Amino acid sequence: MKTPGVLVIDDVQRIAAPELGYLRLLIDAPITETAMVLCGAGAERTLARAPALASRVLI
Repeated sequence: MKTPGVLVIDDVQRIAAPELGYLRLLIDAPITETAMVLCGAGAERTLARAPALASRVLI
């Protein structure tokens, strides 16, 4: 049994849209058993630029 992990990303507002797409692919991967915590001032605005990722995130 694998132990689930946690990926914490601070200053997420500095991440460009293409990289946000990569994060979505990471979360969607069937073998990924990781929770992602996105932190930073303006994180909500950043997620608004990436609706595919935003639909998978709880705020």
